[in-house]
Amino acid sequence: MPKISIIVPVYNVEKDITRCLDSIAAQTFTDWECILVNDCSLDNSEAICKKFVAQDSRFLYIKHDVNGGLAVARNTGLDNARGEYIGFVDSDDWIEPQMYEILYKNALEYNAEISACSATYVKLSGKNTLYARVRTESYLFTRDFMDSLDEFPRVRMWASLFKHDFLIQNNLRLDPEQRSAQDTLFMFQCLLKVSKLYYHDEPFYNYMENCASITYEKRFFSMSSVCALIANKKILKLDTSKKRRNLCLCGLTTRYMSILLSNAPPRITPAVIELLEKYYPKSRVKMIHGEHPKWVKFTYISMLRDCWMLFFHKGSIAVKLKFLVCIIIPLPLVRKVHVWTKARRKESLN
Repeated sequence: MPKISIIVPVYNVEKDITRCLDSIAAQTFTDWECILVNDCSLDNSEAICKKFVAQDSRFLYIKHDVNGGLAVARNTGLDNARGEYIGFVDSDDWIEPQMYEILYKNALEYNAEISACSATYVKLSGKNTLYARVRTESYLFTRDFMDSLDEFPRVRMWASLFKHDFLIQNNLRLDPEQRSAQDTLFMFQCLLKVSKLYYHDEPFYNYMENCASITYEKRFFSMSSVCALIANKKILKLDTSKKRRNLCLCGLTTRYMSILLSNAPPRITPAVIELLEKYYPKSRVKMIHGEHPKWVKFTYISMLRDCWMLFFHKGSIAVKLKFLVCIIIPLPLVRKVHVWTKARRKESLN
């Protein structure tokens, strides 16, 4: 049985996956298995995966019959993992050679259920930045200390190593409903349960900015923006800490604002409509000619109900002002988007 199972979901990444798998094969820690889960790729990704499987028996290949999304692919990896610890690597990213050697050593030394590091955010412009940095030095987070924090350490799922038994005992899996932001929700669930988390202050993970990625899409009511919104709603229900709920509410209002302030044209799909109807049942969501007419303003009003508790909460004046700004600024934009939609519909009829 391998010490580490590395799960790599694969979907239409023929340009990047070789670099990703090469970085895994080059790990100084050698007792691992890498589970490649092909979520019905339409490009040459499958051939590349099979090439690595043929060259190195530590690579395992699984192919889905139906496209299920990133969360489902990761869960498939979890179902087939045999390792003592679990790692996740996205197929368009890559890792430094010593990453798993150091994370595994730290996990054993500190008896940590989660061993994490920081990352490098690799931008298309070439101006890389330090990312997912929790502290300016390595640190062991205990349960009592984490419960006293106003905000959990912002460790990332893909820059972490998880004890497999910890995930099984707490039934921690990715939410299949979350087509995007499922890693944020999963990580928060883990942080609510973990007894010890060790953070190593070195960037071993390289997170690639990718314009084609589903998480890069920031359109008005796109799947990614709506999923991020719903992930925040789910986190609010999970956490009972007043301080952290206050911060989550700030994040929620910021999500509303970013969606409504988006300059990109709307992209409403049936899947987005389904999610909005489920989590905002009174928003009068309707599909008319593939566009979104007057229901936009109802959805906006319905969303704001999520944040009513902020004013009944002991938050700072700055936090309450931020909430007010998120209410006031988008109001004329709702009307603007409605006018834009009517014009588009009129053009399509001519």
